[in-house]
Formats: sequence, structure tokens, C-alpha cells
Amino acid sequence: MELGEELNIGGAHQAYFNQTPPRIRFQFQCSSPECRTLQVVPKITAVNYYIHPTDKTRVKSPHYKDNEHYAHHAECEWVLPDEDESSDASLPGETEQQTRTRLAKRQLTSVIDIFVPPTQPEQPVVRPPRAVLGDEDEAGANRRRGGAGTEGTRTDRKHRSGDLRELVDYYHDTREALKELFPEVTINVTGRGEIPLRSYFKKVAWARPDTAGYVYSGGGRIERREGAGFVFRFFDKVADKDAFLQVSDEA
Repeated sequence: MELGEELNIGGAHQAYFNQTPPRIRFQFQCSSPECRTLQVVPKITAVNYYIHPTDKTRVKSPHYKDNEHYAHHAECEWVLPDEDESSDASLPGETEQQTRTRLAKRQLTSVIDIFVPPTQPEQPVVRPPRAVLGDEDEAGANRRRGGAGTEGTRTDRKHRSGDLRELVDYYHDTREALKELFPEVTINVTGRGEIPLRSYFKKVAWARPDTAGYVYSGGGRIERREGAGFVFRFFDKVADKDAFLQVSDEA
């Protein structure tokens, strides 16, 4: 609300740390167009966006969650139930392992269905047409997510992100929460299609000139300053050669 912008949780994290200390925490409102028409726009709670990634006290990755003190519009995505929310049984066409993976993902605080790499143009999110529920200017208490009287689901409202920090958090959370089911988790990468999430992350030692388009990681140290930027030297070698990452001051 203070910035007058619509931000994903990664953007909120960056905006917070871009402030000159002492930093102030932000207030967040629901971004749903339907909720924006209400007399009292419901607030959303942002969790852990103000904690630095190197702080070991963080228990959960940054994410947004519903604020139970506010009522949303009947067509807001916070109100609509997930298609499988009340079902522990296999959905049509689902294997037993896919069912176990789907149920295990309920433990996660956030899910990324589609990742848009910075090299890919962002596509506008098109909301599916919904049936008219009647003339309702305000949302009632019974219109909360999963409440009585709601119609439709959030099936077609996939969570899309182009924020690398959010993707990395999702990767670590999913690997920790799902354990042996982690290899079954997939993600749709724009320009590539649906692939296993774990295959999108590789050690820097596997990097080659013709293997762009992955998230590479590895330990290292800062070598020297380059203006306001820096040079990072990886401990692992790439094709038996030292590997460096130069970060300019523009970054």
C-alpha cells in the first residue's frame, strides 16, 4: 500500500531491503479486482518477507496468506476452494503416486505452477469466464475460502512467477516437505514446457556453453571488487577450469 504497486512476495522482499535503514514494514491489500471494488478492501498478511535470506532464524519461506479478519469478494481467488481441497481420493486419470504428491503439496506455504525465466516475455494472466453469482457489492462472512455458497474453483488460476528467489525458496521447501516424493513434482517453465522441478536445478560444475536455461548453484567466495559490483569465484571447477560470476553494479 505504501508503494502503490502490485508485488509478488519476492518483489516485496526486495522493496523492503531497498529501503534506507531504519526500514518500515509494509501493509498489503488483496490484488483481486473484485476485492478492489469493496468499501473495505481486505488486507493480506505477508510472512517473513522482512527477514534476510542469511538469517538462520527463518523457519518458513516468505509467502502471502489470508488475513482472517477481513472478508473477500465472492469471486476472489482467496475465497474459491481448490478443486481437490476436500478430496483425499485419486482424481480422474491420476496415478497413486501423483495422488500422494498432490496431497503432500498441501503442506507447502506456497506453490509455483509456472515459472517465467527473465529471458522469456511475461504473458498476461487471462482469467477464465465465471458464472454470474448475482448482485453482491460486499462479501459476507460465509464467503471465505471454502465457505458455503461459493461457486467454481481456482483450478485455472495457476500461480505464475518470474522471481528467482521465490523459485529457489519453493525448490527448497518442496524438497524438504515431500522428501521421497520430490522427484514427482513438476513445473511448467515458459519456453520449455513441463519438466521435473529438480531437473531445473543443477550444480555449477555441470555448466557448459550449450546448457543455458537452468538454475546453477555452488559455493564460493568474493574475489575482488569491480566498481560497485563484485566477482564471485566458485569452489567447483567447470570443465577443469576456474569458474567466476561477475555481478555488475547495475545488478
